[in-house]
Amino acid sequence: MGWLRAGSSVAKLAIRRTLSQGGSYATRSRVVPSQSRYFHITVFKSKAQAAPVPRPVPLSKLTDSFLDGTSSVYLEELQRTWESDPDSVDESWDNFFRNFVGQAATSPGISGQTIQESMRLLLLVRAYQVNGHMKAKLDPLGLEEREIPYDLDPALYGFTETELDREFFLGAYCGSIGFKYMHIADREKCNGLRDKIETPTPIQYNRQRQGGETLIPGMTEMFDRAADLRVESIVIGMPHRGRLNVLGNVVRKPLRQIFSEFSGGTKHVDEVGLYTGTGDVKYHLGTYDRPTRGGKRIHLSLVANPSHLEVVDPVGVGKTRAKQYYSNNVDRTKNMAVLIHGDGSFAGQGVVYETLHLSALINYTTGGTIDIVVNNQMKFTTDPREGRSSQYCTDVAKALNAPIFHIFRNHPSALQIYQNKLLETGQVTEEDIGSISQKVGSILNEEFLASKDYLPKRRDWLSAYWTGFKSPEQLSRVRNTGVKPEILKNVGKAITTLPDNFKPHKAVKKGNHVRLTGQDVERGTFSHRHSVIHDQETGEQYCPLDRVTINQNAEMFTVSNSSLSEFGVLGFELGYSMENPNSLVMWEAQFGDFANGAQVIFDQFMSDDHPFVRPEMDATLRKQIQECNWQVVNVTTSANYFHVLRRQIHREFRKPLIVMAPKNLFRHKDCRSNLSEFDDVQGHPGFDKQGTQFKRLIKDQNMQSDLEEGIRGLVLCSGKVYYELDDEWKKNNASDVATCRVEQLCPFPYNLVQRELKRYPSMYSELKLGLDL
Repeated sequence: MGWLRAGSSVAKLAIRRTLSQGGSYATRSRVVPSQSRYFHITVFKSKAQAAPVPRPVPLSKLTDSFLDGTSSVYLEELQRTWESDPDSVDESWDNFFRNFVGQAATSPGISGQTIQESMRLLLLVRAYQVNGHMKAKLDPLGLEEREIPYDLDPALYGFTETELDREFFLGAYCGSIGFKYMHIADREKCNGLRDKIETPTPIQYNRQRQGGETLIPGMTEMFDRAADLRVESIVIGMPHRGRLNVLGNVVRKPLRQIFSEFSGGTKHVDEVGLYTGTGDVKYHLGTYDRPTRGGKRIHLSLVANPSHLEVVDPVGVGKTRAKQYYSNNVDRTKNMAVLIHGDGSFAGQGVVYETLHLSALINYTTGGTIDIVVNNQMKFTTDPREGRSSQYCTDVAKALNAPIFHIFRNHPSALQIYQNKLLETGQVTEEDIGSISQKVGSILNEEFLASKDYLPKRRDWLSAYWTGFKSPEQLSRVRNTGVKPEILKNVGKAITTLPDNFKPHKAVKKGNHVRLTGQDVERGTFSHRHSVIHDQETGEQYCPLDRVTINQNAEMFTVSNSSLSEFGVLGFELGYSMENPNSLVMWEAQFGDFANGAQVIFDQFMSDDHPFVRPEMDATLRKQIQECNWQVVNVTTSANYFHVLRRQIHREFRKPLIVMAPKNLFRHKDCRSNLSEFDDVQGHPGFDKQGTQFKRLIKDQNMQSDLEEGIRGLVLCSGKVYYELDDEWKKNNASDVATCRVEQLCPFPYNLVQRELKRYPSMYSELKLGLDL
């Protein structure tokens, strides 16, 4: 705790106004509109309506805990009882009175402060701890309608004008900083914050900042302090406004690179094997190691972000969680996310809450995120009263017991304040300031000139894990995705073997880093997966895929039910996948139309700025897969599903994969594969000169020759339609119709379709003519 003079100019004015009414200290507050402005008027009872004489407090209350005291009358009676017999009150009150009397006796700052006054003062302190933010100067344009709580008036507690110059045991809760933390249920955290707030030091409270420009020195100070606390990496997510300032002055992206990108620049240096990646606008990119004031280095990465204001939130948090996994940061203290928001979007965008409520979930938590909300009243023309229903845009964070700090100073620019302070203390002269200003200008000019010859690199903002992956300009070889038979048997044994004393539900008794999340994914919405099995007697959980190898890392295979969120969770998983390409990160939409809830993520991050242009039907165009936005498959066999997932992780480049999975195929009698279709043994089904792999197209299974005569019809289909057609052909003995399954829809396998058409010479010329038209 610290000493604070009660007679500040604001407090004096408030109490003088109170005393001028000549009444008692009971108050209430109301808001009176006057044209476009609002005035706070305090109304007091007259002397004739003074508060009644306090009644005695029942003896039964004298054993109440210290935390339960609610009125000065009660406290005074309790104090008198303690003076008579300390053992007659609760131990917490005995400790309080003993400590307070001892402190008052040894503190020269207290001028005749009595315990009764101190207890009344404690009530005033409590009122400011809870509601002091309501008097803080946080509305620069005077747009908000705010009612000042009556219990913030010192006169209510019996303090007169003659006492304005006395020093009391008190902390500061209003002015230009508003603190909100009394809603936190954890008393230890709450008391820790209170100690920090009520023990002001010059470095904490003597700094004056102004508006949005204080974001830069504030973030710089934050990052330096984080490095001192052993944070090694910070992921930044923010909208477009202010990004250049953050890139240049916080992330320390070279100014010549920024100038080069905005002037059109030159082509990237040809760095073979480096992934190009983003397609994002130029000023969104940045990842650098930055030296700190304490002599350490901290890695900063600014996540690419489209103009959709808050869509980056879950992406940044997901990337942070991935960093914690790959750095084995179990206590989640080395990697941190910092998200920057505008006040309007923070209150208005639902993905904000979707991201916030992931914070304590076991497979999503990062140990805490710092959210900075910048007041945007000058740019966003909707008044706060029209943009949100709550008092503050940040009130949504109270649902998580997060502390909230409101900061505003209506002063000249931060630079001007800083200059004046240095001049006043004699640390610099006017000539020094002019010299520094000239030096900064010279640096900017030099960097601008150097930008003309600057050669940017390909890597953009992707981490070092991506080194060696192919770019869209580079061809990637097809890889074998088959697995050795002994590995298949070992995995099969591991996932079908349960501990001897484990009693699963009778329905499931038969039955690189991988991360699978979504709603009900552990069991599977249609009871089709059962990745996590529950003991029906003890409730114990068992995940067979956690035991595939000896001493397997607990998170190496992660399957986790998510909250009922699509937008936020898919964004989180997308961010997670960005950190390291050597992981298979999957999100499952519980039903097909549930993906609609995550449409913004699909549109803003996963699809390209330019529509996919269909290439010519030329079998030699192998770059098609690398030049498209994403891959879309609708597989019809379990082996093909297996191979397409393995292809995703074994390729030399990365593209999002969309897998269609009709639910009726889960139990379809014909939708199955032999074990030999999964392995890489030569001569087994599916093995060719390149090994066993995903089949983009599956030809008619009844026709195996290179040329098929007498075929009057060829049907190209995808997904479950194949099995319906096949049943129909069998019922009608239709041997003159061929059915070909297109397993990969995007990019479309034109070369394979052409090859398949040539097997049917009686139809080929007619089909070719139709396609040409």
